[in-house]
Amino acid sequence: MLQKNLTCCYGPTPFLINPNGTMEELQMNKFSSSYLLCLVVFRGAMEPLSSLELINFSSNISKFQDLDCKLVGVARDSPMVLQDWMVDPMVGKEENVLATFPCISCPNLGADDVELIQAVGVPLVQGFPIPTIIIVDRQTKVRYFASFSDTTARSVEETLRMVAAINMVDDAKGSSFAPADWESNQPTITNTKAGVLKFYQEKYKEDKQKKIVKNEVDF
Repeated sequence: MLQKNLTCCYGPTPFLINPNGTMEELQMNKFSSSYLLCLVVFRGAMEPLSSLELINFSSNISKFQDLDCKLVGVARDSPMVLQDWMVDPMVGKEENVLATFPCISCPNLGADDVELIQAVGVPLVQGFPIPTIIIVDRQTKVRYFASFSDTTARSVEETLRMVAAINMVDDAKGSSFAPADWESNQPTITNTKAGVLKFYQEKYKEDKQKKIVKNEVDF
């Protein structure tokens, strides 16, 4: 997939559509200055849920920038369709927000060709990619890959939480890691047997105390 070279697994070079509608050939090293690259694979341009997600992610672009994470969309639509989708005021009509991050166009190249979306491992359903989030580091290693329902908008907050968790783990250089529900204002787990035991002992002690207090209040 992405571990070695983002350009080695697919056919003709895709195009990158910038928020202002300009178009250029995709050069993956364009994003190497950022610590992380978050690819948001859309089901399809102009599709209502994808448009809502475009608005939601666009309105939070500064939060990704604060984490040194470059946000880039990926869609199977043609460059012309993406240009219309990203600059059309109707996209952001309700909240007055337009696209603030670029989007990669990789349309269907035919049965014998493999496009970027397929190359990175995103399955297609009736020709449409399953909505997916892929987080890649500067060495082009996949750090997070998850596909989602095409009936529920993806959570920007959850995506930011994953980016922050990857940042934390790398900053700790392997000495700490995060529990499944970790948030940036919560303690981490020291990467030792004693550290794991201590974390969960304290966690369950705290959960037990909260349960006792709740029962007393309910009583």
